[in-house]
Amino acid sequence: MASSIEVIDTKSFPGVVADEIVLSIQEAIDDHGTCLVSLAGGKTPANVYRLLSRPPRVNDVEWSKVVLFLGDERWVAADDIQSNQRMVRETLLSNLSEQQQPEFVTVNTSLATPDEGASDYSDKLKQVFTSYGRDKLDLVLLGVGEDGHFASVFPGSPLLNGNAAGLAASAQAPDKKSWRVTLTPEVLFSASRILFIVSGGNKADVLKSVLEEDGNISVLPARAYRQAKGSVTWFVDSEAGIHLNRA
Repeated sequence: MASSIEVIDTKSFPGVVADEIVLSIQEAIDDHGTCLVSLAGGKTPANVYRLLSRPPRVNDVEWSKVVLFLGDERWVAADDIQSNQRMVRETLLSNLSEQQQPEFVTVNTSLATPDEGASDYSDKLKQVFTSYGRDKLDLVLLGVGEDGHFASVFPGSPLLNGNAAGLAASAQAPDKKSWRVTLTPEVLFSASRILFIVSGGNKADVLKSVLEEDGNISVLPARAYRQAKGSVTWFVDSEAGIHLNRA
């Protein structure tokens, strides 16, 4: 596993990340004709997706050769304000032409339970892998929460033990009241390339702990990035990276 950290001026941050995503997608398409991408939810990725959907970047990607997944999804209706699917449609897909539309594989939150949703989502991913002759994602975008979680793998999650039955699993949120469906750490960290996208001073302390301190991944799940099989790049804005050792 190769990893690197890029600390970027806050103003330039969304554009730099968007450019790196474009480059990663282009490289995958050039290599094997398609690009399988897992998207992150949240405000920071949303700003990046808006840039991807606009000139000049939108014209630099053969979107029809891209398959999009969600790294995780809240167990809410697809049109709910908290839905990652809705966010991706509003920030990226709605601005693409009909000819540019990528395949978008989503979590079916209309099923009876999060477990059923996770099983269905796992099956969808397996079907895509089979149809394209693939066994891993090309590009995974991830954020980090203030508690050190990534996707919906929260502190203390049993998913960190590597015992998930499928490629996706249900996950109870820390509030113990809401549920998510998430791709498993094994799927996410098997990708050819992983980009962590982290911005804001509220992430500065946890980011330093994740990147510069050893410790139990159950406490800070994002430390599991060290298990990645492909390359990992941390894109960090100057506010989130203020405490990092730059020597």
